[in-house]
Amino acid sequence: MPKISVIIPAYNQAKYLPDALDCLLTQTYTDWECIIVNDGSTDKTEEVSHKYCKLDDRFKYIYKKNGGLSSARNVGIEMAKGEYLNFLDSDDILKPNMLEETINVAAKFQSDVTYCGWENLDRDLHEILRTNLPVQKKDYIRILMNRSICPCHAVLLKKSILEKTGVFDGTLKSCEDWDLWLRIAKVKGTFMVVSKALVGYRMSQATMSRNHMIYFNAVKTVLERARSFDYRIDLKDQTWFNNKNFPMSYAITPWILLTAGVAIVNERIDDAFTIFKETTSKYAIDIVPKNMKGLITYLTFDRKITEVTIKDFFKNKVPYYLLFLKKVEEYLKKPGFAWESFFAIFNQFGIHERVREENISAKDLVKFAFIKFKKKLS
Repeated sequence: MPKISVIIPAYNQAKYLPDALDCLLTQTYTDWECIIVNDGSTDKTEEVSHKYCKLDDRFKYIYKKNGGLSSARNVGIEMAKGEYLNFLDSDDILKPNMLEETINVAAKFQSDVTYCGWENLDRDLHEILRTNLPVQKKDYIRILMNRSICPCHAVLLKKSILEKTGVFDGTLKSCEDWDLWLRIAKVKGTFMVVSKALVGYRMSQATMSRNHMIYFNAVKTVLERARSFDYRIDLKDQTWFNNKNFPMSYAITPWILLTAGVAIVNERIDDAFTIFKETTSKYAIDIVPKNMKGLITYLTFDRKITEVTIKDFFKNKVPYYLLFLKKVEEYLKKPGFAWESFFAIFNQFGIHERVREENISAKDLVKFAFIKFKKKLS
């Protein structure tokens, strides 16, 4: 019986699947099985999977009709023989020591969720775009009531905890891992962190940009469910988890801005404005210019930040931020809101540090954008 079951849901990712499978063959911890769940792919996923199954009998393969990421993972859970589970997407990777380091910590502390840091990588896995190193927290409920803690494949999960929480929620189109970690925290599951970047997360426009509305709707669903009775978990008293103790307006504001920012970068101004208008109105959120810094996050960029990409961003993307901010100013009926927000956004760390690293004057770039688009916004 393997100690760890690695579950890989695969849907039309034959191009990247070998990267995920190869990373398992290089693991320093060898007591694992890998269950490849083909979720109705029409590409060469089956061919690639069979090749690896012949190469190493620790690989297992199953085909199912397309049902989405959660349903594929849940099929893998049913098949899994391991005491611990890892959920590796077919386009991501584990570093060679990931399973060894997380299983050692999980065994030492008997933790239900053991998670590590991660690197955001470019499409070809050649460049590190961002390194994320989590630290141990005291109150995971308070964190997870507002946001997730890591990508799904950064987690080593004790399978037995699922008896209290249920498996992945197939009704969610995104954020299904965050939803599960939150349920685990609610039933007092234990969390431990390995503060090393032991997995790689492949960044691309497909990661979120094309599906920002789906993503945001899933975020809202997770946050709203978190503040109401959850029939899926084995916990009778859930009165503590309410909007008074965990204000929805506080939790959702960063998500409004993050998702709107991604929509803006993809030139979807109407989507960004709809997200802002409908959600701030529903939850009675009063946004001030300094809040708008949240429109710039690591998701704003899908490639390494260089002098060329910075200048390209200011030339080709900043105009859309300005147009969005002008629409918000008109909606809020607050003269000057657009420009106050603009300077708050582009003088903050998200751009400023990178600009400084590249030895470019942030003020010059802001001035350039201001002059170039002032007439358009007047």
